Amino acid sequence: MRSRTRNSLDKSGFTLIELLVVIGIIAILAALLLPALAAAKRDAQRINCLGNTKQLALAGIMYMQDHHTGIAYGGVVNGKYVTWLDAIGQYEPKVYKARSCPTAAAYNAIVGHGYVAGAYVTAGGSTSEFSPTNWCSYTINGWLYDPGSGTKGKTGATYAPAPTSPDGFFRRDTNIRQPSNTPLFGDGTKEDSWPQNSATTGAGLDPAGYTSTGLGAADLYDPVVTYQNYTMQRFLIARHGSFRPDQAPRSFNIQSRSGGNFLPGAINISFTDGHAETVKLFNLWTLAWSAKSISQHQPGK
Repeated sequence: MRSRTRNSLDKSGFTLIELLVVIGIIAILAALLLPALAAAKRDAQRINCLGNTKQLALAGIMYMQDHHTGIAYGGVVNGKYVTWLDAIGQYEPKVYKARSCPTAAAYNAIVGHGYVAGAYVTAGGSTSEFSPTNWCSYTINGWLYDPGSGTKGKTGATYAPAPTSPDGFFRRDTNIRQPSNTPLFGDGTKEDSWPQNSATTGAGLDPAGYTSTGLGAADLYDPVVTYQNYTMQRFLIARHGSFRPDQAPRSFNIQSRSGGNFLPGAINISFTDGHAETVKLFNLWTLAWSAKSISQHQPGK
């Protein structure tokens, strides 16, 4: 009786080959599921970020409507530089909670400028001083500043590129003719930018405003490394899309679409009518950024 029981137990156990087959099946399932889970996480972060940009836009719109002017430029408070976030933050404190994209968390912040996966810290801040007004993941469309606001000799028009400055400023919300196509806030690498897509951009920019040099080689991970200017490049980061931010191309010819070579990636943008959407990078030139904007075709088309 005892030997019969032992034999039955031996027959009910797994063999080594069977165990290896089970482990192999589990590994295959994990390989199939992990990319899907990672994609789901990225999509959740994108949706969260989209809500942040909408919250910022609603606060900015209320500010412009109540003040009958553009959004106040940053200044110096208690010896430290503050951004537009201080202006609308004092007006609507809830925006401080919406200043960080989950993909570009605060702990990734570096002084001077951000990148695809990190928030920026303004020149007056430091990584040890994350005050509510000196770091953020989002960039304001500088053409919506009040060009006369500011302190210490710097105003909303100080860094705006010629020749559309100062005529490119909207100055107040009632001057915005295409509110559903005029960006207010978006994923970016600095506190502000003045994108140009006018057919008369002048010297230094080609007719579609693709680059400051016309060469078209874009770093979609850390654009400030390549571009030290205040135009489209501060928005030109592949923060959202079908790949991880750390896989964003470091050198991409945005004027070439040969072989289906489209500009990859996307950013979240909120508009002056209050809606927010995920915009593919190659569609940035089709938006009405300034009062003088003339919407352009997609790069390389």
